[in-house]
Amino acid sequence: MKKAKQFRNIIILLFLLGLLWVGAFLYVPEREALSDHSLENAIREELDLAPNEQYHKDDLADIRVLEIRDAGIEQIEGIEKLTNLVELDLRGNEIDDITLIGELENLEVLDLRDNRISDISALGNLTHLEDLNVRGNRISDISVLSELTNIRELNIRENSISDISPLADLTLLRDLNMRYNQIDTLEPLSDLQNLTQRLYIEGNLIEDTSPVAHYYDHILETDF
Repeated sequence: MKKAKQFRNIIILLFLLGLLWVGAFLYVPEREALSDHSLENAIREELDLAPNEQYHKDDLADIRVLEIRDAGIEQIEGIEKLTNLVELDLRGNEIDDITLIGELENLEVLDLRDNRISDISALGNLTHLEDLNVRGNRISDISVLSELTNIRELNIRENSISDISPLADLTLLRDLNMRYNQIDTLEPLSDLQNLTQRLYIEGNLIEDTSPVAHYYDHILETDF
């Protein structure tokens, strides 16, 4: 009787092990798909995949740098799955909604120049951001930038910005290009002592540059 019970237990154990082995063999990671063809192709190229080779969610987490310039991208659904992305360059596309980029909390470098963006409030989560370029968009409100206090380089050229008071909180800022906006005062920049690399203000409504006079001589590149 005892031997029969032991034999039955062995059979059950072997059966369970068999199920585990078959399950592991049959398991296929969830296939990921992105909404935009150009975005999809860029991901495949970054992962060095063959034309018919699939990629999965775990593969996307391995990507740290992604560059897709002048590719006609309009939709970026799926980009939020690149959770470890540190650098993202989407310049020269047709993007108007960057909500999903706000989920990429490891980003340090973000280039969105020459798109169709008017709302950048989603960037408030990107507290590791050090380099931001939103030149050539349709932005008027930059209040979210006051939350991004790690920014060192900022390009807001060619937008519709008049109020730069949020920049007063960017005490680490060293390079600022804000040409061709509707700015009429430099007062918010008066305490930015690290602003020593570049300050471009041409094409605005600024008449008085005295707010930055006390550190002007330390700036390497200026246009005034």
